Amino acid sequence: MLLSFDRNTMVLTTLALLLGFTLALLLVTSHAAANGPHVRTKEVFSAPVGPYDLKVRTAPVVGTMHLSIYLAQQGTTSPVPDAKIRVSGRNLNNPAQGVGPNAATPAFATPNWYGVNLSIKEAGPWVFALEVDSSLGRVQEHFSVQVQQTNGIGWLQIGAVAVLLAVLAAVALTWRRGKAKDGSRRH
Repeated sequence: MLLSFDRNTMVLTTLALLLGFTLALLLVTSHAAANGPHVRTKEVFSAPVGPYDLKVRTAPVVGTMHLSIYLAQQGTTSPVPDAKIRVSGRNLNNPAQGVGPNAATPAFATPNWYGVNLSIKEAGPWVFALEVDSSLGRVQEHFSVQVQQTNGIGWLQIGAVAVLLAVLAAVALTWRRGKAKDGSRRH
């Protein structure tokens, strides 16, 4: 036996599925472990330090803040093959809020670049200590970063809400048209 659906039932079923998908998308994306909407990555430190040239880039937001660290022998682009890099930090407004020291790991397939993730729990002015140790010498440099609070809403969530509202409007319109046709048939 084949099931037969009238046009309104098919439209409502399709819209209900879209609504379910949109709600699922909202639930999944609201719990992402990333930093939410990304502030643009920017360079927060760049200078020669001892025998090294150092640069640090990050998107300074609360959550899992990733630091990309460039390390080369000073005045060259030559890598430092035996380098060990550690990063620690503290919130200047709340010194009890600190992170690290965490070891940075070399970036796969990108010489001179290292990465480290730091769990930042509070916005505000932070000071980070970057320590480099290799056969060229051991140095430590401090740099400041203004960490921002994320607003928790990104373009994906805004788009999902827009789709949800469109689906609800379409369902309401289909329902009203169906009611109007039923009313005109009775007369």
